[in-house]
Amino acid sequence: MRNCLIFGSGRCGTSALAGALAKSGVFTGLHPVGATSQMPHGYFEDHHICHWNNELLKQSCDYSGILIAPIPLEARERMPLAKFPVPMNMRRYFWFQPYAFKDPRFAFTYLAWKPFFVQPHVNIVLFRNPSDFVDSALRLRADHPSISRERTALEGMWANAYQHVLANDDGTFFYVEHDELMNGNAMTFLETLLGYPIRQDFIEPKLSHVTDAKCPDALWPIYHELRDRAANRDKTLAATA
Repeated sequence: MRNCLIFGSGRCGTSALAGALAKSGVFTGLHPVGATSQMPHGYFEDHHICHWNNELLKQSCDYSGILIAPIPLEARERMPLAKFPVPMNMRRYFWFQPYAFKDPRFAFTYLAWKPFFVQPHVNIVLFRNPSDFVDSALRLRADHPSISRERTALEGMWANAYQHVLANDDGTFFYVEHDELMNGNAMTFLETLLGYPIRQDFIEPKLSHVTDAKCPDALWPIYHELRDRAANRDKTLAATA
């Protein structure tokens, strides 16, 4: 069985996958973030992990919150030097295996966490059409009004997250598009990757909002690269075997 992190831009199926893994008996944390009106089943994030990621970001850049401020790429260079506020408490999260920790901030803080992974470990990146991401982020404002209402700003945040993801990819990253998670097409691959059966009945496609919106031209190169890596994930897995 493989341990994993789950991340992406947010609003792209990370909670659905983390929830399915949690219902399959995988350890996802000790202090879960509760449900909200837009996330009735919860976020399947851990309060302490979110707090540690916030603190790591504050040490590395001018950070004001997820889906609020883009993170400069050069912050990656400072991440290995950042200090966890309570390192011993953080370490005990890795005692439980298999683990699956989910937080969109891992796209930015990955290098700070990497020394603590318990092998075998992989990273699962969820992504979706940036136009659908923006629509979903705007709906999430019902729970988090600090999220920008400007589509251009949200598009920039989507691009920022995946620029960090692609820069951090060390050969252990596996890409899954939102739609193929929701319709079940990615499940066989994910079960092979992780090495255990996944409770697919937790994932409810009716909670997802998918459109035929066109990807903005400026974001197409990043979106195309993500889709290309998803199409080649079997080759990536074979190379890591």
